[in-house]
Order: sequence, then structure tokens, then C-alpha cells
Amino acid sequence: MTQAINRAAEARDIERGKRVMAKLWPHFRREVVESIVKRLFPEHEAGEIRQILNDYQGDSEEGSSRIHLDALKLSDGSREKLREKIKAAKQDSREVILPAENPKSTDLGWVAYLRLSDEEKDRVTNEDLNQYLNWIEKR
Repeated sequence: MTQAINRAAEARDIERGKRVMAKLWPHFRREVVESIVKRLFPEHEAGEIRQILNDYQGDSEEGSSRIHLDALKLSDGSREKLREKIKAAKQDSREVILPAENPKSTDLGWVAYLRLSDEEKDRVTNEDLNQYLNWIEKR
């Protein structure tokens, strides 16, 4: 019985993740990254910021753009923080993906998050998603 419950919970978690990624994936594009760079950094710094971002190259344009957006979000407009986040992403991309895309879940801690009811997980996940999308759409 426990395995069936765990498998059902795991299936719900996978579906939740798929729903989130379906909403995020269209934003993982170079032109979105460029608009965020323009928003966060003065025009004269744009070239330097692109160089920092280009230090991370993923397996696809979408993958690179995802990490670039996440690092930009976590940088709060600081070149130094951006460098740190890109360096961290090169070691383990989860170091920028999780806190950028899932700040409430990350703050809770994954053990606490996993203990939440499905309704609470949905609420936290939706809050994280809406916060990320609102940040992107400020452009």
C-alpha cells in the first residue's frame, strides 16, 4: 500500500513539474535574456554582461537561456553576483535553477516541501511560478 501511495504522489509531482515547465519553457529564449539584460543593466554594460553570460553554455539554446535568466534573476543587477551565479551554474546548474525558479520551495527546504499536502504543494509551486513569470514580464 505504501508503494502505491508513494508512486501516486510521485506521479502527481511529475505532472506538477511538467505543468510548470510548459509555462516556463517558452521564455527560455535569447531575446528574453536580452530584454532582461537591458532592464537590469545600463546599456554601456550590456556587452560585458553578455560576456559573463556566455561563459555558461548549455546543451541547447533553451538550456543556456534558462541558466542565463536564472542567473540574471539571482544577480539583482549586480555584475559580481552574476559572475558568481554563472560560476556556480557551471559546477551544478541546480545551484541557480532551484533558488531562481523555486524560491518558496527552496526556502522551505525540500524535506519540508515533500511533506506538504498536494494542495499545499500546488499553492507553493503556483506562487513560485507566478513570481518567476512576473519577474520576466516586467520587461
